[in-house]
Amino acid sequence: MGMGLALRHEGKFVGTAKRPRGRRCFVVPRGWVVALLLAGTAAAAQDFRNADGSVRLHLDTHTGRFDIGLGDRVTIRDAYGGVQLDTYVRTIDCPQHAAVGDDARDALGTARRVEFVHRRPGLTLTQRFLLYDAPPCLTVELLAESGADTDLGATWIGPLVVDGAGDVDLGPLADPRALRVPYDNDAWSRYVAGTLNRTDTSHEVAAFYDADSRHGLIVGAVSHDTWKNGIFFQGHEGRLDKLNAFGGAADAASHDSAPHGRVSGRRIASERFRLAACDDWRDGLEQFADANALLRPALPWGGGVPFGWNSWGKIGRALTYDKAAAVAQFLHDELLPRGFANDGTLYVNLDSYWDNLSAAQLRDFVQLCRRLGLKPGIYWAPFVYWGDNLARRVDGGDVTWREVVLTRPDGTPLKLDGGYALDATHPAVQARIARMLARFSALHIAYVKLDFLSHAALEGRHFDPAVQTGVQAYHHGMSFVLAHLDPGVFVSLSIAPLFPHGYGHARRAGCDAFGSLQDTEYTLNNLGYGWWASGRLYRFTDPDHLVLQGFSPAEQRSRVTSGAMGGTVLLNGDDLSAGAARPAVLDLLTRGAILDVARLGRAFRPVEGRSDEHAPDTFVLEADGRRYVAVFNLARREVTRSIDVRRCFAGGAAPTAWRELWDGGRVDGGAALDVTLPPAGCALYQAE
Repeated sequence: MGMGLALRHEGKFVGTAKRPRGRRCFVVPRGWVVALLLAGTAAAAQDFRNADGSVRLHLDTHTGRFDIGLGDRVTIRDAYGGVQLDTYVRTIDCPQHAAVGDDARDALGTARRVEFVHRRPGLTLTQRFLLYDAPPCLTVELLAESGADTDLGATWIGPLVVDGAGDVDLGPLADPRALRVPYDNDAWSRYVAGTLNRTDTSHEVAAFYDADSRHGLIVGAVSHDTWKNGIFFQGHEGRLDKLNAFGGAADAASHDSAPHGRVSGRRIASERFRLAACDDWRDGLEQFADANALLRPALPWGGGVPFGWNSWGKIGRALTYDKAAAVAQFLHDELLPRGFANDGTLYVNLDSYWDNLSAAQLRDFVQLCRRLGLKPGIYWAPFVYWGDNLARRVDGGDVTWREVVLTRPDGTPLKLDGGYALDATHPAVQARIARMLARFSALHIAYVKLDFLSHAALEGRHFDPAVQTGVQAYHHGMSFVLAHLDPGVFVSLSIAPLFPHGYGHARRAGCDAFGSLQDTEYTLNNLGYGWWASGRLYRFTDPDHLVLQGFSPAEQRSRVTSGAMGGTVLLNGDDLSAGAARPAVLDLLTRGAILDVARLGRAFRPVEGRSDEHAPDTFVLEADGRRYVAVFNLARREVTRSIDVRRCFAGGAAPTAWRELWDGGRVDGGAALDVTLPPAGCALYQAE
């Protein structure tokens, strides 16, 4: 048997290095590519590290397995990769393994790049690792390449697969937790901060952590070009026995009834997955979002937090011109002078059923808004057909709806939420989008709410043969939409995947939340565990319309507070054309201290992460040198809480006093903040 290092410089083979006697490693010039050459069947290994040694990679070039070390707590052992081609092929099934490494730099920073190459006849599988210096983390992707002049086809690809008992060690855990992230915000989806000791799949990213110490591991995709990504895990006694980071997560959670699209070509690549240990899982999720934003920035927005009104909450299907005009007049006459605006701007948004108005009435409404100094907004679902007759022509053209809907492989049309999913790549669908957005442009619409966007990302058969997956179709369709919207229009995404991002200034945290305690709890679940997207993946998180009429004063105050701290788009949803809703709105939506919090446009983050499928109840924010605490009573009985201020904020002296922003009362500071809340009530404090 023999072993050496093949040396390459500027792409040329320049010889083989031998290991000097007495040394455990080979010595080669920095920057040269190092390839491990194996002869016979000897076991061999390669070790790589980032600059400070906090990220470590051990490659077994005999078995094809690898180990990862992250910080001084997280260890992943005996991992490999796999791809579902005509058969399932694992990297460890390949007879030949080799490793190459060099220095690299990309948008995420300076790194040590390592390629772990696995070969079998007709197929090469390459795991590409990048070990970053700051913040310390590792990314991994898997590439499958055909060795012949034929295409490969894959429906599942996983660069990281762990399937041994306890092979993912997160260190000592007093209260082991795993955060499951939903694919989108449809069907009242929720985040789940449940026990680690379960079997589950999170979409795009997952957090594994100790709820007491907050130490943990974040695993998630930082590219979202082709695949729906999943993080599958199985935990037992505070350790992970299984952990798969993979593309191909088309399932009930993504609303897919067709299998994931088959990705074909001579070369197939997974998305890049990022792994990072963290002292605080909340910091880890924010760093994960920051990494995504470096590779694909949020859609830029030069304005402030949108304040305004939306018709869906209380008026809904009963929308008329008279009601819309009366609301606009009330906003101008009563709310705007009392401070409910941001930089003097208020949006008046007509939601679904705006087509109850005639073309002339819609034009008159827009003109009225403009005369009153308000900004008109509108709603549309570009990738859905709500009718039942697929034989009808699309907008009176030459193509039927049957020709433009997405279908399963057997030709069955795909339907979700009562509407047929449209093929975002079909020219007739794109022409329809262009016509509608041209109409909005002619009206000088300033705000567009786009709904049911998950329809475009369903797996199905597409008109464009280059589009093979739902994620590719979503990119295709949303890029077309943005290209046909006027610059300066605020774009809010309602029902939409969390990833891919970059197509809206705001995204709903959860959809169809109104004003009840149950709606506030549902909203806080999504805001509380998804806060990290706000200001990073999207400029704002939209907490949905705030409906006050018909709910108790405590519920009303809690709902407005959830909106102000949400990150935020602050839209009332009451029927302000009549008098019944106006007193509560004039009271609660004109409180200067609360509106100032909303104007920050910053999402509060949870103090704790142990509420299972429910919402956290305590949130904090540090912004512009100020500290805030929001506390909610999500029960129908009075509660008294003692909040550990040291648990809320890292470092710094405890405040000497707090001011409650709703009532203006002062509370003594110190290590504990004692709060008594009425049923369904809340409090919002600012440190003095």
